[in-house]
Amino acid sequence: MTRYSNNAINNFLVAPTVDIMQVYEDSGNAYICNAEPGTILTAAAWKIVRFDVNGNKRKCDGNDLYDNLATDAATVAALSYS
Repeated sequence: MTRYSNNAINNFLVAPTVDIMQVYEDSGNAYICNAEPGTILTAAAWKIVRFDVNGNKRKCDGNDLYDNLATDAATVAALSYS
């Protein structure tokens, strides 16, 4: 996993949660996907956040909704972040 210079991603990962988590990486970005326990990756029921190597945080679709697919790294990377 890439070493991120900002503690934002580390703080995000250790935050207390009851959600399940899936993490993907690609070319300098980490994608943190959260959903309710028992959610399958192909269900449109995931909240996704993207962190770059500088610790900049971007939300999928610019919101906190649990309405995204987390099927695989390519699917997650192709989503819109702001």
